[in-house]
Amino acid sequence: MVKASNYRKLNHKYLRDAEDLIERGDFVQASEKFWGAAAAALHQNFYENWLPPEVVIKYGEAVKELLSKLKELS
Repeated sequence: MVKASNYRKLNHKYLRDAEDLIERGDFVQASEKFWGAAAAALHQNFYENWLPPEVVIKYGEAVKELLSKLKELS
């Protein structure tokens, strides 16, 4: 089983990688790393099943808010 701390490390790695890619002008790969960071933060419970229902619901609302903000930008 993968520990939550491993997901946090992976999340931070993806964010650092994305920032480096932006500096190099590789926006396609940077967007993939940003997406990976978001997905890793929400996906860990799928494998570990430790979040209480109220947290899952709260995360779901955060995802809806994120998608709404992204839609406004496009």
